[in-house]
Amino acid sequence: MVCGNAGSGKTLLITGIDSQKLLNQAIAVASKFEPLAPDTVRHILSRTREAAQGGKYELFKTSAHFDATARHPEWLGEELPAVERLAKTA
Repeated sequence: MVCGNAGSGKTLLITGIDSQKLLNQAIAVASKFEPLAPDTVRHILSRTREAAQGGKYELFKTSAHFDATARHPEWLGEELPAVERLAKTA
C-alpha cells in the first residue's frame, strides 16, 4: 500500500489488489468516503503541526536510512548514454 498527496489537497492511496474480494472491499470503501468537515481538518492540523514539522518522524522521506538503493548503488547499473547527455545539459 502506498499513500501520498495527489496535489490540490487530495490524498492518493494505492493498494495492491490480487483478488476479487480485495477489489470489492476497495470499491466499497471508496464509495462510502466522506471528506472531513473543514473544522475537523483544521483541528487535526493544529494538533499535529509541531510533530509534522521537519520530518522528525518520517525518516523514510528525510534520510537515506531506509533506502536500500542508496546503500547498493550497483543495483542501478550503468547510466545510459542518453542519460549522460541529458545530465550534461541540465
